[in-house]
Amino acid sequence: MENSDSFLNTLFYRMNCPSVDDLGEYAAGIMTDKTLYIYIHSHVRKCTDCQAEVASWDAFDAATGW
Repeated sequence: MENSDSFLNTLFYRMNCPSVDDLGEYAAGIMTDKTLYIYIHSHVRKCTDCQAEVASWDAFDAATGW
């Protein structure tokens, strides 16, 4: 059972998370929808997967000078 749970978590680990595009806009500070910004900000504070995604966007920005 543990193996199947692990497999399903791998497939659907971001099922309840904001889209990659929305996370990218959030990380870049260019999100114009304030309601969506508040939702994503609250979600990222609780979700380690999205924290890692935002950190990777930040690292990309730092590396490329974006």
